[in-house]
Amino acid sequence: MSLQELMSRMESMLATGSKSEKIIMQYLLSSFPISALGNITSISKESSISPATIQRTIIKLGFNSFPAFRETIINMLHSQQLSSPFARLKDHDNKDSQDEEIYHYKTTIANILETFKNINDADINTAVKIISDKKKNLWCIGGRFTNNLASLFARHMKTIRPNVREYITYEGSLIDTLINCDSNSVIIITDIRRYDTNLLKFANIAKIEKKATIILLTDHWGSPTKEYADITIPVHTGTNACWDSNVALLTILEELMDRATIELNKTAKTLLKTREKYMKRL
Repeated sequence: MSLQELMSRMESMLATGSKSEKIIMQYLLSSFPISALGNITSISKESSISPATIQRTIIKLGFNSFPAFRETIINMLHSQQLSSPFARLKDHDNKDSQDEEIYHYKTTIANILETFKNINDADINTAVKIISDKKKNLWCIGGRFTNNLASLFARHMKTIRPNVREYITYEGSLIDTLINCDSNSVIIITDIRRYDTNLLKFANIAKIEKKATIILLTDHWGSPTKEYADITIPVHTGTNACWDSNVALLTILEELMDRATIELNKTAKTLLKTREKYMKRL
C-alpha cells in the first residue's frame, strides 16, 4: 500500500463513516501524514474523540492497532525519503516511455490539488495574519534548493510591508541571522527532503532561546524542523520522476503573498505607489 492508497481509504471513510469516524478522518487528513504521527493521546485531545474510539476506527481502516497504523506510515515515509534522484534515474531506465512527455506535468498538477485539498485553512489564515504584522521583523530562509523560493517570497513581501529580510547564504550567515532574531521576529522556513540539518539547529535556537515565531513550509513527509514550528504547512512534492517537485511549494508561497497583500491593504498600496514613483526616477 502507498501513502496515496491509504489516503484514498481514509477519504472513503470520511465520506461514509459514522460521525466519530468522520471527525477522526478529518483530523488525520488535515495535514496528512504529519497529523498521523502523533500518539493516540494527543490526537484524542486535539480531535475530542476518545482513544478507544480512535483505536476502533483505525482497526476498521484495516490495521491491527493505532501503533501499527503509525508504524506503517513511518515505514512508507522512510522508504520514500531514501529514494534518491540517482535511484529514481535507475528506475526510470526500466520504465516504458509511453506518455512520459506529459507524465511529470500531470503529477505536478496532482500535487497542487492534493496540497490544497488537505491544507488546514486555519493555519493558512493564521500564517497570513502573522506575516502581515508590519511591526514584526520577517526573515525568509530556505534549504539548498528552496532558499531561492524563500528569496522570491521575501522580495515580494518587501514591496508590500517593511521590515522584511531576505536570507543570503555565506559562511556564518545563520549565526548573523540568529544574532538579529528576537521575540519580535517571524521566520518563514522552506525545507523539503533531503532536509537541511543546519536549519534544524537554527530553528532550535531561534525558537527556544530567541523566542521567535516560526512558520515552516515543508513536504508532506515533514521536515524535522517542525518540532520547533508554530505553524507547519505541508505540501505535496513527490513524483515518480527523477526529482521532487517544488511547484506546490511555490503555489503556497504565492497564496500567502496574495492574501498578505489583501490583509495589508493600505500599507501595501502606499508602498506599491511609492515604488512606482521611484521606478520612474531610477
